[in-house]
Amino acid sequence: MKKRIAAILLLGCMVMGSIGTQAQVSAAEVAETVTETETETEQTSEETPVDTAAAESTETAENTETAENTETAESTESAEPVKAAAADTTENGTEATAEEITHPTGLMDLNVINVGTIAEDDVLDETEANSSKSSSVYAAAWDAYSSNYVYNMLSTEERKFWDGLDASCRQVLLGTDNLTDGHIPYVSCGSLNSNRITYVAYMFRYMNPQYYFINVSLYQGGNSSGWYAAFGVYSAFQNGTARSTATQSVKNQVDTWKNTVNSLSSEAEKVKMIHDLIVQKVDYNTDIYGNSFNEDTAYTQSVYSVFCMDKTVCAGYAQAFEMMCNGVGVDCIAVTSDDHEWNKVRINDSWYNVDCTWADQSTIDYEYFERSDAVYDADLASYASSHAEESYWNEYLPACTLDSGATFSDPGTLPTITQQTAQPQISVTANNNVNYVTITSSTPNAIIYYTTNGDTPTPAYTRSEKYSSTFILSGSCTVKAVAVCDTYWDSNVASKSVTATTGTTGTTDTSDTTDTTTQHKAAPFVKLLYQYVLDRSATQSEVDYWVGRLENGSTGAEVAYGFLFSEEFQNKNYSDADYVEHLYLSLMGRASDADGKADWVTHLTNGVSRLYVFRQFTDSTEFGNLCNTYEIERGTVTLTEDRDQNYNVTRFVARNYTEFLGRTYDVDGLNDWSGRINSGYGMENVAYGFVFSQECINMNLSNSDYVKMLYRGIFGRSYDDEGLNDWVNQLDNGTSRETVFWGFANSQEFANMVASYGL
Repeated sequence: MKKRIAAILLLGCMVMGSIGTQAQVSAAEVAETVTETETETEQTSEETPVDTAAAESTETAENTETAENTETAESTESAEPVKAAAADTTENGTEATAEEITHPTGLMDLNVINVGTIAEDDVLDETEANSSKSSSVYAAAWDAYSSNYVYNMLSTEERKFWDGLDASCRQVLLGTDNLTDGHIPYVSCGSLNSNRITYVAYMFRYMNPQYYFINVSLYQGGNSSGWYAAFGVYSAFQNGTARSTATQSVKNQVDTWKNTVNSLSSEAEKVKMIHDLIVQKVDYNTDIYGNSFNEDTAYTQSVYSVFCMDKTVCAGYAQAFEMMCNGVGVDCIAVTSDDHEWNKVRINDSWYNVDCTWADQSTIDYEYFERSDAVYDADLASYASSHAEESYWNEYLPACTLDSGATFSDPGTLPTITQQTAQPQISVTANNNVNYVTITSSTPNAIIYYTTNGDTPTPAYTRSEKYSSTFILSGSCTVKAVAVCDTYWDSNVASKSVTATTGTTGTTDTSDTTDTTTQHKAAPFVKLLYQYVLDRSATQSEVDYWVGRLENGSTGAEVAYGFLFSEEFQNKNYSDADYVEHLYLSLMGRASDADGKADWVTHLTNGVSRLYVFRQFTDSTEFGNLCNTYEIERGTVTLTEDRDQNYNVTRFVARNYTEFLGRTYDVDGLNDWSGRINSGYGMENVAYGFVFSQECINMNLSNSDYVKMLYRGIFGRSYDDEGLNDWVNQLDNGTSRETVFWGFANSQEFANMVASYGL
């Protein structure tokens, strides 16, 4: 007879009540349902799982003991005791009201419940589980929301348990059956000990936010076949119809956001929008810091609280962020400390920390947006313990070395990546039709991921194997490998066909290692231009095109020109300041310095073209060094406009428009006058042309205003009263304006003003 067992941990406390098979529940009722749960203690553990390991026999005894005391909701098997409620304190341990909490936590610990003997018919049928994986409905709607980062580093036994949990959760997600036992179907834990069962379950829950219906309870037990485990399900979602309604509600919100986010091109833009959408939509659920412990409060550990209730805590913020990022193709994982949850997200092949919870202030706080581990370890010198990862993460978490430099009001700027991880080398040593495969990368500290099923390996987006040592292949397949390293672009993908007869016995074959992308070292240069010029990631065909151009003789300057003067870039309508910033990032590999940026903006204000400034950057030593890094020729571009031939001439002409006509220049006029000066036209003649142009004459200036204009335009200063009166008197007494003009233009003061322009 199947046991009916359900439990919800509310910060280490069991709430006792009653639960039965629920009647039909509406969508509105799902959000409002608050059902107390109970743990039935009628089971015994007279029958223990068969296990030959002495250590696990000890664990069986511990299970029996704990099963007899389920009311405590504590697991003696766990390496760490169930955490005590700490929701009504701040991180420094002092009591706080909701209003005083500026950096809240709210993570509920997983509650391990030992249930003794499990009936055989309560264990998930493997064939049925596998069929759910192939469901097109599931694949189309939900498969992309999980992260595979942790999975790619699990052992074979851990993967089997993980896959079982995944299959069981999928079955519940897609099905409409009522869960009268209060949990998903049990799955086999293989030969894992109790600690590994718990830790793998922890990480599964954090890596699969799409399973919104599982609560924070983990049931463990066994029978003659071994050990089994299952997640508890929130009481409202145990009803099949209610769960189906809730599933659609979650998907509707996710799809709406995905459509918005996918309108953006770059990973960085998508990450920021997801971060802001979540923070703007929800409020922190301060009920968790009081005594209102019920299932409604417990939903805060699920994305359901974000997408359907608009109130959540750290677990909801982090898992919603993870679900959305992975859903739009940006690798993301959720990470926990003892009482807090946040994210690590992979942008431009490097990982960064993001904390949506602490961003949720009256205005969005970006202090914790795209920050390094070093910043989080110090926690901006404030709440260090809240970002101290729990110990079981030690062998899994990626390094976050780079930092955006974000502040409260500024999300910062992602650092420029200039190097690419060396492509892996795949070698095969054959012996008696068995192939020993070794994969290496020359980049220090690089991590290699590989596949043998034809899929492209990645750190997180697809399921791969993390390479650790030489492995054996007895059949025929294609091995693909990618090397990744913090602060580097991912390597090109290496691919090698392996057959049962590869090579001669006792020899090593390193030939025919090819990659699915170009091997040219300039690929990171092209990615850099896409990232910092077009603000988006490049497709592989786009990278291949530009690398092909470089291989066929195009220079770095020519390729950069193709980006910065493309229609795609021009349509962004960036300001001069933004344009200059893009030049620094893409052509110098760094953010601007304030003085340098201001100087180049001034150049543009004074009339030279953007191509002129582009040329100065591509002719710089910094750009030359960047090109040397990628083993490409720097090159240059040709300036054809008259205004770009001499900056001092151009800015002199531009000032004439301002001082004599009271307006900014027009490009045609600027080119015309600059061309005349470059051909030997005198500066006084240029000034004359402006003063006696029809545009200036039409201004109908009084004698006094005319003289004041000459002081500004010819002398470059304000008038003095004595001089002004003298010149005005001459005009009033019949002296022509032309005569007065030449009196100014032939003066030493005019000559000095012209010389100040370097002319």
